[in-house]
Amino acid sequence: MRTDPPFVQEKYIEAARRVSLVTRDHVDEIERGQKIPDELVTMANDAELFRLYAKQAVGGPELDPFTTYRVMEELARADGSMAWVAMLSTTQTYLTAWLPDDVVREMRAVPGDLRLAGSSRPLGTANVVPGGYRFSGRWDFGSGIEHSTWVMAMCKVLDGDHAGTMRAMFVRPTDVEIIRVWDVMGMRGSGSNDFVAADVFVPSRFTSSFGGELPGAPLLYHPRLMRIVAQAPTAAINIGLGLGLLDAFSELAKGASTTSSSTVLRERRNVQAAFAEATAIVESTRAFVLDSMAESWTIMVDGHADPTDAIARTRLGFVHAARQMMRVGELLFTAAGTSGAFRSVGLERRVRDLHIARLFKAYDDSIAEGAGRILLGLAPQGEGW
Repeated sequence: MRTDPPFVQEKYIEAARRVSLVTRDHVDEIERGQKIPDELVTMANDAELFRLYAKQAVGGPELDPFTTYRVMEELARADGSMAWVAMLSTTQTYLTAWLPDDVVREMRAVPGDLRLAGSSRPLGTANVVPGGYRFSGRWDFGSGIEHSTWVMAMCKVLDGDHAGTMRAMFVRPTDVEIIRVWDVMGMRGSGSNDFVAADVFVPSRFTSSFGGELPGAPLLYHPRLMRIVAQAPTAAINIGLGLGLLDAFSELAKGASTTSSSTVLRERRNVQAAFAEATAIVESTRAFVLDSMAESWTIMVDGHADPTDAIARTRLGFVHAARQMMRVGELLFTAAGTSGAFRSVGLERRVRDLHIARLFKAYDDSIAEGAGRILLGLAPQGEGW
């Protein structure tokens, strides 16, 4: 059954389209520099695209996941790296909901905005000291860290009342050392470098063990929806890349031929069939993702039915999107022949980006297995269901 999503705030989607128009002129620079150019950072920052999930109480947009999905889809349609950096910052600012509001206001006030990078993997350790913690560690995949204003590092607490628990430490980028290791095949502009903290002090109020219920908080921050809210933007990036592949192929097919035939691509029956199949995959996958998200959200709004099956379908939809967009890339890249191999066409960049995005933890095969278990009527195993 299809359920209508909540009201989508068009001004943020329009802002994403404006950023995307400029992004298309910078894709080579993004690839070469392995980070997002300052011009695009400023433009996206001014439109609040790095902090879509920040609470209204601290001056943030507090957007629903449907608007956020659409924003990331638009950004990814132009470039995967630009979308990935905006997504990571947005999902990191989501975690600031578990900090005191006055702390987040202070984070916004200095230096005047809020762009986060960091890692939710507990690769550091923290010790309790007077007034806070001292922590050390090395974290990987710090997407966008070179233009972040704050960094989140997840640590295991070794002593004190919270010994053995995981705790997020929020510090300034100057408190950590960035190790530039990001030289990979796809998402090259995400700048997902390592960062190191060596005995860094952080006040207790700048730390959080997020994930518990927040009394009186909007539905956006409900623990049952946490993974859906955080992972919907990543599914949007995969589908946005799929839409970008359709765009690039359609433009190429208008005039390109191959070494085996002078007939332009779009006049060949095998190419028409491949493009039709790719279009069907993208549009049906997108519908599955958005419909299942709406079902989960609607059940939670109603507050009476058990949302477990709906949540399972939604998370399955995210995995399905990552898998199916890989199929779209294969179909279109093969159908394009040698004409599609050139970097200027934009097919190979998006295919490379999809390969990297597919490795994200939210798309692990175990997620699909867990969803299948629930949909077969068995009790959930693990967290997040």
